[in-house]
Amino acid sequence: MEDKKRNWAKPFALCLMLLAAISVVPDIAMAGGVGGPLDDVYTELTTWTQGSVGKLITLAFIIVGVVAGIVRQSLMAFAVGIGAGLGVYNAEGIVETIFSATI
Repeated sequence: MEDKKRNWAKPFALCLMLLAAISVVPDIAMAGGVGGPLDDVYTELTTWTQGSVGKLITLAFIIVGVVAGIVRQSLMAFAVGIGAGLGVYNAEGIVETIFSATI
């Protein structure tokens, strides 16, 4: 009988700790939603990536990927260049989606 009591003691304690941690999470999650001193930097970087500089970087990634794909005779290098270009151009939307997601 004593062994059965000890078998559920660890999972019960783990559940209590998990419940305590979850009760603190909403306060932590709200901390990221407040504007701060880096808002200007973030706005400037997103303007660059969505503007002419971002399009130029995206085009450069694609060209480097095409050249690397030809040199290595591999489509993988081409795919990495395309993926990097798409990632740079769409990074702002991805970051906004990640940080504005709610549970």
